[in-house]
Amino acid sequence: LLAVDALTARVVECGAVVDAPTLAAHVAQILGVSRPAAGEMIGRLEKDDLVSRGRRKEVLLTPSGRRAADVLLRRQRILERFVVETLGYDVADCYEEARGLAPGFDEDALERLWLALGRPDRCPHGRPIDAAEARRTARDLIALSATQPGATVRVDRLEEGNRERLQALDDAGIRPGSVLTDVEVHPAADLVSFTVGDGREAISVSLAGSVLVR
Repeated sequence: LLAVDALTARVVECGAVVDAPTLAAHVAQILGVSRPAAGEMIGRLEKDDLVSRGRRKEVLLTPSGRRAADVLLRRQRILERFVVETLGYDVADCYEEARGLAPGFDEDALERLWLALGRPDRCPHGRPIDAAEARRTARDLIALSATQPGATVRVDRLEEGNRERLQALDDAGIRPGSVLTDVEVHPAADLVSFTVGDGREAISVSLAGSVLVR
């Protein structure tokens, strides 16, 4: 369900975040399972009225699926704060570590944990813990790969779940709250360059597409 949620909130070429259908093949890829296994999972979600299928077998969350995903997202993001702030994990590792802990927390324990953490409103990736707020505010953001030449932007949030990509972003100085100046997109060279702190950095256009800025 979290995979479907992530895949149906797409950053399109112009840099905007839009709701879009996804396919079982995309779910299989993001989960690292076979297409038949992903299809079986989606079939169970469809039976429970959590997802619906279009004429071309595209997948979208139903209203009840959206509500269920929002509950899971809030749990995930609170636990990410916990594993970073209390257990000392890196941001690049916190997504998987939080997923592993999630079954051990009922709603009461989760609320107690949120209070003990000081009622945080964002996860370590910069995403609002309230999923509805995360969707609403995403409409005001653009991808780093779609910024205008010479722009100065502030990093608002990063993608979740891919350790290697998150580590690459961290190595380039890209973290929630980072200010990037003199941004230049070079499609032919597959690079986005920028100044962060006192240094000049560059990452691939694809990687820059996973960074939302304002």
